[in-house]
Amino acid sequence: MKVLVLNSGSSSVKYALFDMLTQTALIQGIVERIGDKQSVHQYDSPPCPKRFPFPIENLTT
Repeated sequence: MKVLVLNSGSSSVKYALFDMLTQTALIQGIVERIGDKQSVHQYDSPPCPKRFPFPIENLTT
């Protein structure tokens, strides 16, 4: 069984996907500074961590 965990704040979202059979994290990451031009998405997935800066515009209507 796999479990997805989400933790959302006012300007960030953290997530992790766990394999409960092997008790390991398959992927985990964070999107920081949502709504700012300096937004960053960072995630770790074996075998190597990645960091992708990209803007996440404010989506208010």
